[in-house]
Amino acid sequence: MKKSTHKKVWPLLICFLLPVFIMAFYFAYRNMSPFGNRSILTVDLGQQYVDFFAYFRHTLLSDPSGLFYSFSKAFGGEMFGTWAYYLMSPINLLLLLFPTQHLPAGILIVTLIKYGLSGLSFGYLLSKSIKPNSALTIMWSVIYALNGWIIANQLNIMWLDGMIWLPLVVLGIHQIFNGQPTKTYLIAMTLAIITNYYIAYMIALFTVIYVIFKFTTSSLNATQLKFVVKRLFLDTFYSFCLTAWLTLPTLASLKQGKAHYSFPHVRFTFEYFPFKMFSKLFNGALDFNQLPNGLPNIFVGSVALISFFIYLSRHDIPLRQRLGSFLITLILILSMCYRPLDLLWHAGQFPIWYPDRFSFIFCFWIIWIAAHGINSSYSVSWITMMIIVAILGSLIIYVFLNLPKFPFISPLNFATGILFLLITFVLLIYTHNGTRLFSFALMILSIFEMTLNANNSLNNLSYISNASYTKYTENLSYAVNKIHSRQPNRIGKTFYRSKDDPFSNNYIGGDAFDSSLEYTTPKFMEQIGQPEGSGFVTYTNGTLLSDQLLGFRYYLTNDNHQYNKCVINRPDVINYPEIHRDNNLVIHKNSNVLPLIFPTYPKALTVKLNQGPIMNQERLYQAITNRNDARFKPLLFNSVRQNNLRIHQGQLITNNPLIHGTSNLTLRPKLNHAYYLLIGPQINNKDCKITMNGHELLPNTAYNHPIILNISSGTNVKPIHFQIQPFQSKLDLRPFQLYQLNKQPIKHRFMNHSHVHIVNNRKVTGSFKSTVNQPVMGTSIPATNGWHLKIDGQSRKIYKIAGEFIGAKVKPGKHNVKLTFTPPYLPLGSLITLLTILAMLLKYLMDKTNKKPDQ
Repeated sequence: MKKSTHKKVWPLLICFLLPVFIMAFYFAYRNMSPFGNRSILTVDLGQQYVDFFAYFRHTLLSDPSGLFYSFSKAFGGEMFGTWAYYLMSPINLLLLLFPTQHLPAGILIVTLIKYGLSGLSFGYLLSKSIKPNSALTIMWSVIYALNGWIIANQLNIMWLDGMIWLPLVVLGIHQIFNGQPTKTYLIAMTLAIITNYYIAYMIALFTVIYVIFKFTTSSLNATQLKFVVKRLFLDTFYSFCLTAWLTLPTLASLKQGKAHYSFPHVRFTFEYFPFKMFSKLFNGALDFNQLPNGLPNIFVGSVALISFFIYLSRHDIPLRQRLGSFLITLILILSMCYRPLDLLWHAGQFPIWYPDRFSFIFCFWIIWIAAHGINSSYSVSWITMMIIVAILGSLIIYVFLNLPKFPFISPLNFATGILFLLITFVLLIYTHNGTRLFSFALMILSIFEMTLNANNSLNNLSYISNASYTKYTENLSYAVNKIHSRQPNRIGKTFYRSKDDPFSNNYIGGDAFDSSLEYTTPKFMEQIGQPEGSGFVTYTNGTLLSDQLLGFRYYLTNDNHQYNKCVINRPDVINYPEIHRDNNLVIHKNSNVLPLIFPTYPKALTVKLNQGPIMNQERLYQAITNRNDARFKPLLFNSVRQNNLRIHQGQLITNNPLIHGTSNLTLRPKLNHAYYLLIGPQINNKDCKITMNGHELLPNTAYNHPIILNISSGTNVKPIHFQIQPFQSKLDLRPFQLYQLNKQPIKHRFMNHSHVHIVNNRKVTGSFKSTVNQPVMGTSIPATNGWHLKIDGQSRKIYKIAGEFIGAKVKPGKHNVKLTFTPPYLPLGSLITLLTILAMLLKYLMDKTNKKPDQ
C-alpha cells in the first residue's frame, strides 16, 4: 500500500519541483534577488504590485482597517476592490516573512511557488483522469507550467492563481459527470473567485463551454444527466454564495470605478489577421513591445502542437468528441482576434496593456487535448501524416514570409522552432510509441524546449536593480516617519518611484495607480489640471493654491535622483519653509493649508468645476472662502520671437517645412508671485519639444487634457527663456496660457480651529466650529459610497463638494464629527456566506445521520 502511494506521489512532487527549479535557475542566472543584486520587478510588477504587497504587509501586521479603506489611495478610496483583484491569493501570506525592503525577493519566491503549483495542478488532473505514465505526466505538467502565457504574464502575479485552479475546475466537472461524490469543482471554483475574480470570470466562461462539450459528447442517460445538471447548478450556486462576502462589495467597487468605462461601442471586426497569432508558436516570441499591444502568448511547445493534431486524426476516439474539441479550439482562436468575442472574455472592457489575457485557457485546452492524443498507443496514416506536414509547413512558410513583421522573433529562434518541430515530428510519427523510452525522450525534449522558450522570452525584458527599490524605500520611509504620517496631513513630492509610493510607505498622498480607482477621482484631477488616465492619478502639477485647498501640509524634495524618477518641476515648493534635511531628502512644511475637516460656506455644496483647470481652482477657492477676489491673473510673455513659424487661429504653423522652426518666448517674473503655464494634451513630447532655460519642460507622464506647469517660484526676477520646436508642420497651441498667482495664503476663518484624528483607515473623528455664515462642514475626503457620517452623535446626510469630497449641512456652534467606512454590501454578503456555510453544514450532518451503516 505504501509502495503504491509512493508511486503515485513522487511524479506529482516532480510536477511541482521541476518548474520551480527551472525558473529558479533562470532567476539566479539573471542575478535576481535573493540570488543577486537585480530584482524580478519590471513594468507593473515594479510600478504597482510591489507597493500593494507592501500595503498588504502593513494591513495584516499593523492596521486591518486597511482591508476596507485607505487614505493612501489618491485622496482616499475604498480598498475591497483592490484586495479582491490584487491581494487575495493565500500564497501572498509568505510575503509577511519579508520586510518591505526585501519584498522583491519575497515576490520571486511567491512566483516560483505559483509556477510549481500550476505544474502540480495539471499533473493531479492527469493522474485522476487519463492517467498517463509518470514521464508523460511530468512532461505535460512542465509544458503547462511554462507555457507562453505564464512566461509573458509572470509579472502580473495576481493572475497566475488561475493557472492553478483551472485544471482542478475541469477535474471537478469530470468527477461530477462520473457521479463521484467529491467537492473538487466547488472548492476550485470558490478559490478561483476568491484569489482573482477577473480570471475566475474567464474560467467560468470556459466552464460553460466545457460543460456543453461534455453534455454533447457523453453517453449518460436522462436520469444521469439530470443528476449532473443538479450537481453543477448547486455547486456553482454554493460557490457564488460562499464568496458573496467578497464579490458583492467588489461589484459595488466596480460600479464606482471600472464599470463606468465598460462596454464601448462594439465593432464586428477582426483585430488582426488571425494567422498572425501563429507566430507566437515559435520559441522566444516575446519582447517588451508585445506587452502593451501584442499578439496572444500561446506557446505550448512542439510536442503539444503535433500531439493535438494526432488527437484530431485518431479514429479510435469518437468523431463527435473530436469535432467538439475542434469546435472549441476554433471558438478560442476566434475569441483572440474577433473583437466582440474578445470583449466578452474581458468582461466588457478591452485591456489596457496585456492583450488576450484569457489565452492561458487556450494553452490549457491545447495541452489537455494533446495529452489525450498520445496517451495510449496510436498509429498515424500516410494521409494524416501529410495533413500534419501541410499544416505545419504552411505555418512555417507564412511566418517566414512575414518574418520582418514579427520583430519579436529572431532568425535564430525561428530556426530553433523549426528544428524542434522536425525532431518532435520524427519522434511522434516514426518511433515506436507507448514505450518508456519513447515517453522519456519526449519528456526530455519538451523540458528543454520549454526551458529555452522561458529563457529566450524573458531575456527580452529588462528588470530594475534591487537597490533602486530598496534604497528608495528606505529613504522615503525615513522621511515619512519624520513627518509622523499617522496624522491627517497630506504629503506631496517632487519625485517618485511609482504612483503607488503612498501605499508602500504608508502615508497620505495624492497619487494612485489602481484599477479599482473611483471614477470621480480622475475626473476631479482632470478638472484641476493634474495628469490622470485609466486607473491612475498623480498630484504632480499642483499649485500653491491647490496645495492649500487639498491640505498638502508637507512636501518632500530630493536633489539626488539616483533611485527615483524626477517628475514635473515644482519650483514654487521653495516657498515652504525647510524643516528637516537628511539622506538627500528635504522636508518642507506648508502651514497655510485647510485641515482635513473644516467649516465652510453654502457655495461649497453647489460649486461646479466646469471650466479650465486654473479657473476651476479659483472657483473652488472662492466657494470655500466665500470670496470673489481672483488669485490667478492671465499674462502675456514679455517677448515673443518666431523663427520660420507663424501663429494662425491658435495653430503654430511652419512656414518652410524643410527647415525646423522655433518659437522663442521670454518671461520676466516679479517677486512674490508664482507663475504657471496651462498647456493642452496636444503639447507633448511626441509632437513638440519645449525647453525652459535649456532644460526640457514637458512631463513624461501621460495626460489627455489640459495640465498646469509650474515655471517660477517667484523668489527671483531672472528672465526665463522658453523655446518651442514643433515636430509637425502644425501644432495646436490651444490652450497655451501664462498665469501669475498671488502667493498670499488662504484667509479662512477657523482654519486652525479644527481638530482631526484618523483613528484608523476606516474611522475619522474630529471637531470644528461653525457659524451662521459657515453652516457647512467641508472635507478633502472623497465621498466614496460606504462612508457614514455622525455629527454630535446624530447620523447626517452626506453631500458632495466639487463632485468629489464629503460635505454636510450643520448648525452654528461647536460640533463633534465621526466618519466610519463600511464597504457597501459587505454585511449582506457576509450574511449570505454565513447562511450558506450553515446550510451546507446542516446538509452534511443530515446526510451523515441518514446514511445507512453499509454505505
